Amino acid sequence: MSPGDSAVEADDNTADHEHPQRALRDEFCRIMVHDKAHLAPPKELWTRHNITQLDMNVGRPVPLFQESAARRHAFEFLGWYRIVRWELCKGGSKEVRAFVAKRKVSQVDKPWEYWTGVLGHDWARVELEKVNDSSLCNPMEGRSQNR
Repeated sequence: MSPGDSAVEADDNTADHEHPQRALRDEFCRIMVHDKAHLAPPKELWTRHNITQLDMNVGRPVPLFQESAARRHAFEFLGWYRIVRWELCKGGSKEVRAFVAKRKVSQVDKPWEYWTGVLGHDWARVELEKVNDSSLCNPMEGRSQNR
């Protein structure tokens, strides 16, 4: 090999490469469980965010972090979980009203506009199960805990 040569060759023929079946931005990189926001975490979670991505993540192992009850905004790794199934609950439905009324975070006084938004949004009730796979480790190991 002469100076300036590279041992790596660039392949400009992209037709020979497989492209991802779905965009990586649709894959969940983590699940964050906020304290007092759910009735039966981590087995059952409710969300009004990223509902359109739920189908693409059913069955995929995703690291789950739960907010510490003792230290607000501090999250602990609980393990890897997979979405088993989910169902859409329409905004204003009796399911959404019952869920919002029962969560502890709803016991705090908030403006009328907040409640209108929370109750009017569609929510997904998501069922999770823990993944028992020894090849999956804590994704935060070896990283600074102060970040």
